[in-house]
Amino acid sequence: MADLKEYLEWVSSQSLEVRKDWYSSVAEVYDRTRPRYPKILLDRALDWGVLSAQSRVLEIGCGPGTLTFDLAEITDSIVALEPGFAAYDLARKKSEAFAHVRLVNSSFEEWDRQGETFDAVVAACSFHWISPEERDRQIVECLQPNGSLILLWNTPPRPEPQVCAILDRVYEHYDPSLGHFDRLDDHKQRLAQLEETLSGSQVFDHLRSDCVMCDRQYTIDSYLGLLSTLSPYLMLEAQERDCLFQDIQKTLHDRGIQEFPTSYLSVIQTVTIRN
Repeated sequence: MADLKEYLEWVSSQSLEVRKDWYSSVAEVYDRTRPRYPKILLDRALDWGVLSAQSRVLEIGCGPGTLTFDLAEITDSIVALEPGFAAYDLARKKSEAFAHVRLVNSSFEEWDRQGETFDAVVAACSFHWISPEERDRQIVECLQPNGSLILLWNTPPRPEPQVCAILDRVYEHYDPSLGHFDRLDDHKQRLAQLEETLSGSQVFDHLRSDCVMCDRQYTIDSYLGLLSTLSPYLMLEAQERDCLFQDIQKTLHDRGIQEFPTSYLSVIQTVTIRN
């Protein structure tokens, strides 16, 4: 299932138990190969006043800390939730250098916040994993008056066109739609739809957004590691995934390609509680 719309519908249909452990088998690879978020987007949040050095921040689904510790450089207090133990443990070890970051091994849905409230709730590539039924209400309950919801996204890094053309010929023998999952136009469309949803919310207001194109170089091995962390590949049977990756590796190697550039769109979207 590499169609983006179908994938997002699949995510929302999964039980909490499935969602909590989805990335557990690839947590270390996720940490090594997923791109970080550019500082300029956090600067935007500061410029817009939705974050400050004094902000108390709740991060939902922090993973191995992809955003957490960059966020910790600019804010004084972070509670970071991560339901998967493997990713939580990676983030916990990193957090030892940050006394003002508290890691909690819990999903947002199951977390007992004990009355704590925050100036900002942050979700980086995790908002779509939160149970949609009560999502807005639960987030609002966590926020102080005039508090903000801050969403960050990185689209899947996409190789340059000539590499994509080579990969597409490999995908034809497996699932051709796998070559479509990282198409930028599809992700832009879904992000625009999310902005429409946020704009029409009964509880949020003052939508702001910005984006920046980013580049990252991958070797064959690191790119295959990246693919192994993307849900359409996690959904494959292990044997099929191994065969696909072997074919990709051989095809690129035979073409004399050892490493190659990729590009991805990094996005920030923010809203504040309606008064």
